[in-house]
Amino acid sequence: MKLPCNLIRDLLPLYGEGLCSPETTDAVQEHLAVCSECREALKNLQLPAPLPPEPALPLRTLKRELARRWFLSVLTAVLLVLALAVTAAAWMTRRTPVPFSPELIQTELQSDGSVLATITVPNSGFRLQRTRVEKNACFLEIWTYPLAPRSSGQQFTLSPTEAASPLYYTDYQGEDHLLWGEADGGVQTLPRLVLSYYLLLDLGILLLSALLLFLLRRQKPRRVPAHMLLFSGCYLIAHLCIKGFSGLSMDAGRDFLFILSAAALLSGSALAAGRLRQLSR
Repeated sequence: MKLPCNLIRDLLPLYGEGLCSPETTDAVQEHLAVCSECREALKNLQLPAPLPPEPALPLRTLKRELARRWFLSVLTAVLLVLALAVTAAAWMTRRTPVPFSPELIQTELQSDGSVLATITVPNSGFRLQRTRVEKNACFLEIWTYPLAPRSSGQQFTLSPTEAASPLYYTDYQGEDHLLWGEADGGVQTLPRLVLSYYLLLDLGILLLSALLLFLLRRQKPRRVPAHMLLFSGCYLIAHLCIKGFSGLSMDAGRDFLFILSAAALLSGSALAAGRLRQLSR
């Protein structure tokens, strides 16, 4: 008996899976032998099913993602360049004490009791730091640095109160040199060591942060020690770039501000680069 095509096509899924009875299988095969349309329908059933298309990101979301990556890339580069600029500025404005020589300073007593001091040696970029009264004595420091303006014949005046105390010249190369008045004894001004203490504190924070990260390696709340480790590492790099392996400073406040600024810029650049890396995955 010849079966209609509609009935055969209803049986094709079962036939393709081998679930038909022998009699039904024989009937379907007999029909397929003479019907090309049903054979084509069976061939289409045996083709692999196409994979569903991946959902496409909306164009607005894609633009926002690209803009965020571009912003993070620019921010990383800008902060890194600023950190290098701060380091360069620290080197270009680094103060170097002028070594003492007898002809460097001339002092002259004025009629009102003040003292006029003149730097007689022509100089290139000397910087005069005003005197200060300290332990019944006045201390004069003259600096030179690469970006200082060229000048010579600089003068400054000691008030009558300051002139009543001895005036010393400090060059951090031994005992201070007496320029005016009478000295009660030897005086020596030493470079400050505060940057060494800050560096030791930073190394302690660095080791503590690394230890906390190791102890919390299997837990999620690791952001605080990670940021502590990052900033302390950047502070160490900034100190090495600006001061090298020395913790001595003739101007600790200035040096510390340069180191802190460079460390903040380096850590900001590292955070932006890390965020950019997460978005690129």
